[in-house]
Amino acid sequence: MERDGRTVASVDLYDFLLDGDIQRPQFKDGDTIVVEERGPAIAVTGDVKREYRYELQGSQLSGADVQRLARLNSGVSHVLLRGDRSDGPMAEYFPLDEFASQTVQSGDEVLFSSDQRAETIVVEVEGSFYGPSRYALPRNARLGEFLDAIGVPKEMTSVQDISILRESVAKQQEEALDKSLQRLQTTYLGYPARTAEEGKIQVQQAELIERFVQKASKVEPTGQLVVARGNSGIADVRLQDGDVVKIPETNDAVLLSGEVTMPQAVVYTPGMSVEDYIEQAGGFTPRANDDGILVAHRNGAVIPADDAKLRAGDEIIVLPRAPTSNLELAKSITQILYQVAVATKVALDL
Repeated sequence: MERDGRTVASVDLYDFLLDGDIQRPQFKDGDTIVVEERGPAIAVTGDVKREYRYELQGSQLSGADVQRLARLNSGVSHVLLRGDRSDGPMAEYFPLDEFASQTVQSGDEVLFSSDQRAETIVVEVEGSFYGPSRYALPRNARLGEFLDAIGVPKEMTSVQDISILRESVAKQQEEALDKSLQRLQTTYLGYPARTAEEGKIQVQQAELIERFVQKASKVEPTGQLVVARGNSGIADVRLQDGDVVKIPETNDAVLLSGEVTMPQAVVYTPGMSVEDYIEQAGGFTPRANDDGILVAHRNGAVIPADDAKLRAGDEIIVLPRAPTSNLELAKSITQILYQVAVATKVALDL
C-alpha cells in the first residue's frame, strides 16, 4: 500500500492462506494498492483433489513435490507433462513412478490420469436371485458362466426374459435418436414457400416438428440388450463393467399403454389375442395408429403385434398417429416413434 509516493504497508496473502494471519492496515483517502506480478507458476489438472495453479517459491519443482501438493485420487497411473524448454515445446507421458524424478518448471502443465485398464469389472444383478447384488469379475467374464454361478428361485424366475442393461447401448440408442431428429428437422424445416397457402402449411408443419423434437429429445433410452435367443437359450456374451443383469420374476399380467382408452394391467389369459386385450382396455383412442401396435417382451425385444406371440409379462404399446396430412412427414415421424418405443418402451404422446 503506497501513500504519498512511499510504501506504508505490505501484505502477503500466502500468510493468510497458509496460517490465517493477515495485516490490517488503515486506509486513507488517496492511498494506492499495488499488486505485484505473479511469480513462476505451474498448472495441475486431472484426477487430483487439488486442481489448482501453483505459484512457486523458486523456478522449479520435482515431480514428487507436485504429487504431494496435488493429492492424487486413487487409480492414477500416468502423468502428461507439457511445457516449453530451451530447445522448444515439449510434451511427455510418464508412468507415475517415473514422473516422481522429473523436473517441473515454471509454465508447465501437469495432467494426472487413470490410464490403466482394470483387471476386474463390476456387474450388478437385479430381480429374482439369491446372494449379493454386485460381483467383481475378471475382464473376460461371460454371461453364461456368470448365470451358472447365481442361484435363483426356479419356480419364481422367468429365465427367458433375462436381459442386460448396458451404458454403451443406451448411448448408441441416444445418438441414433438424435441423428434421426436432426434429419427430420433438416428435411422439413427451412425451405421457402412458393404461395401463401403453402407458407401456412409449412408453419403448421414446423410447429408440429418442433413440439415432437422437443418431446423426443427428452426420452432416456434404457440400453437394454436382448440376449434371449428364442428357444436356443441365452447368448453367451462378454460382460462389460457397469452391466446390470436383469433376472425378472414370473409375471401374470399384460400391460397396455399408449393410445388405448384405459391403459391398464390385466391378467394374462392364454389364447387371448392383442386385439382382445385392446378391446378389454376400451379400444383405441381417436389418435391411435391401429397399424402401429407393438409387443414388448421383458427381455427387451420389441416386435410388431402381427408377428408376436403373447406371453405373461408382455406390454402392448399402441403408438399415436402422426397428426399431419403430409404422407412423407407422417412416415418420418412414425419411424422415430418406433425408434423411441424400442429404446424406451414408451409411446410418445403427440
